[in-house]
Amino acid sequence: MLYQLIINGLFLSATYALLAMAFNLIWSTTKIFDMGFGALYAITAFVIYALTMQLGLPFWLAVAAAIPVSGLVGCICYYLVYLPLIRKGSSEFVLIASSLGILVLTQNIIQLAIGSEAKFIRGPLLFNYSWAAGNTVITGLQLLAILLSLACLSITVLFLPNFDT
Repeated sequence: MLYQLIINGLFLSATYALLAMAFNLIWSTTKIFDMGFGALYAITAFVIYALTMQLGLPFWLAVAAAIPVSGLVGCICYYLVYLPLIRKGSSEFVLIASSLGILVLTQNIIQLAIGSEAKFIRGPLLFNYSWAAGNTVITGLQLLAILLSLACLSITVLFLPNFDT
């Protein structure tokens, strides 16, 4: 039981570490406390869902397509919401409130477009595998998330040495 908790904790920690690194990258470059960043994370997941489950694209192709889509949405949010506020000299509170507005708006659009119930994505065969040792199980998804998170964090540290982590 303890080992299963450790594996589950590593999986969640890897996911949160990536989110924290991305949030830190946004903060260190724009100085915007962007609560709307969670919306971009959700948009990426729902684009992957729509492309794989509704259009039938392969998982990795859907991931490759979802990344620029979420990047484009992020740029649109910056240029249509944040940049005009920054140019007007708005306070940090106004920027935080606008990022919260982006988050709420995006959540509602996703809910209207796809619904609020849990969605499942048909992923690569690796997701279907699990390895067990006694009562401890690690799934392919958990293993992939941990390894990819470590790789992304390592690459970021290597290529952005002045990155405040």
